Amino acid sequence: MRSGVLFDMAAEVLQRIAAGPKHLSARIGATMLLHTWGSALTHHPRPRVHGSAPSSGLSADGKRWMACRPSFFLPVRVFSSLFKRRFLEDL
Repeated sequence: MRSGVLFDMAAEVLQRIAAGPKHLSARIGATMLLHTWGSALTHHPRPRVHGSAPSSGLSADGKRWMACRPSFFLPVRVFSSLFKRRFLEDL
């Protein structure tokens, strides 16, 4: 499997959910890395992407900084459901 698919889908899903009016209504950025090694520095058979994103972003018009609700960024269940669907579509 191409690792690019993992990055592409994770970025797309993060941006789509954050842009939604039920969530942040903002354009966000993220830093992502591919995790292919275990804690003992042995090859990990299931690569995965780890990401870090600010809990805020720019409004759609680019004029306001939109902060998330306190102690909440994006819903994990919504993210995982959409990620799984998009990933399977892309395969």
